[in-house]
Amino acid sequence: SNDEMQKDMLLDIMVELLNTDTSTMVLSSALTAFCEMCPTRLELLHGCFRKICHLLTDMDEWGQVVILDVLSRYTRKFFKEPRGWKNGTAEK
Repeated sequence: SNDEMQKDMLLDIMVELLNTDTSTMVLSSALTAFCEMCPTRLELLHGCFRKICHLLTDMDEWGQVVILDVLSRYTRKFFKEPRGWKNGTAEK
């Protein structure tokens, strides 16, 4: 349908912005759109995860709230458990 085609086009644009743009305003807006359009498709963030982490402190407060939520969901899904976590030694 037309709606699905438009959603796919918007998704492509959003992923392109996330992967190529370095403006904190653009990234926080794109991640807010990500949360609305496809909050469970965290695999789309593979290409920009480190950049987002690096730029997090430069983003505005409202964008940081959204981004911290997205990054925490991403890390829970894709990062392995730290080796010492179950023994209580991960912090040492």
